[in-house]
Amino acid sequence: MELENYKNSIKLSILNILLVALYLFSVFDTFKIQNFLKEGGKVFDIILPLIVVLLFLSYFAWLFIKTAGTYPLYLKFFGISLFFGFIGEMSMGLDGKIETAINGDYLEYLIMTYTYLVLSTVAFYLNQAIKNKRLYYLAIFIIGVLLIEILFLRNWLIIINPVFTILSASFYWALSVYPAYFTNPDISRNIKRKRLILIATVAFISFFIIAPAVIYGFGFRLPEMVEYGVDFIPVHVLIFGIGVVFYALLFVVDFIPDMIKTR
Repeated sequence: MELENYKNSIKLSILNILLVALYLFSVFDTFKIQNFLKEGGKVFDIILPLIVVLLFLSYFAWLFIKTAGTYPLYLKFFGISLFFGFIGEMSMGLDGKIETAINGDYLEYLIMTYTYLVLSTVAFYLNQAIKNKRLYYLAIFIIGVLLIEILFLRNWLIIINPVFTILSASFYWALSVYPAYFTNPDISRNIKRKRLILIATVAFISFFIIAPAVIYGFGFRLPEMVEYGVDFIPVHVLIFGIGVVFYALLFVVDFIPDMIKTR
């Protein structure tokens, strides 16, 4: 399961950097294709963007097959990552999906699909390369802040607010650390079962207790959704309850103790 030697780790780093680079190009080119479909233009304008997107998908498919053949636990890690990504998208990103559907920007759904495919793979290789778990947790936290909040949400100002910085990073934390935890053969099934119970408990508390209390107590609303006539309390409970509080509580009650205790 481990990276075999330093030379191999350099090669794998190059492969992952190339994956991220192609991903970024494909994101911008997907927006170009989307704009073409909405506003029209010359057919030549989307030929290059289509080639870039197909190149990215082809390269990802090749790296996916290569990784699955080399690392037996990769498919399990990848599947758990996508599961957490799906939960996050169906909660944290619900308001964005409403706006996307209203505007007809359906190709943006593909962009988030690209995102979690790449994140799941890069997180796996980071988990293999960084043997010090505290260092791995720190790397995941930093990547979570930069990618989730700055790059994907395009919100540069949010990084100056430490509360939202921690909340946003906690999402990527869960996306990347839990698959590493549940695919670790050195951790017993009994301990993993207890961790699953903790996840379920935190989800229940955040969804049914904390989120309603915050929403009803502080009048929490999403103005951009209200503009579209979406003023339905359970929608806000879903977004705030699972999408933010859930991952933040996991971060606080679960992995902080793992970081500070001696191993």
